[in-house]
Amino acid sequence: MDDVNALAARLRRMERMERARGLLHEYAAAVDERSVEAVVALFHPEAVLRNPRGLFTGTAEIAGAYRTAWDLDPSHKRHFIATPRLAVGPDEVIGAAAHFHFIGRGPDLSVIGWGAYDTRIDVTDDDRAGFRSMTITVHLSTDITAGWALDGTSG
Repeated sequence: MDDVNALAARLRRMERMERARGLLHEYAAAVDERSVEAVVALFHPEAVLRNPRGLFTGTAEIAGAYRTAWDLDPSHKRHFIATPRLAVGPDEVIGAAAHFHFIGRGPDLSVIGWGAYDTRIDVTDDDRAGFRSMTITVHLSTDITAGWALDGTSG
């Protein structure tokens, strides 16, 4: 019976990891829609977001961070998530690290960029997933005219 219990626990852990992987893709879709409400719904109320503009704690600050970002950058982007590396921590929170790239178009230019996500995702017993924390590191963000030639500073 121990083998069956161990197998059931392993299967549950794998299901939770797949749910966490799915959350990353839900996030990309919500960001592509430019929906503050959809993005914030993916975060726990006390979540922490770190990005190039700062540190934001709680969903109200996180919502403000996305509103500001989209006000400053009117381009419409599509984000693509590379296969994330997942690991279940001792606290049962799932760590997910992934690279992303984006393409987009604005009023006068086309944009491209890439970077990395480092997240901690909680998946509850009823399969609800939410970000506990997310760190977004942008390695490069540029427009097609400027390009991304190797200049010693690009990612």
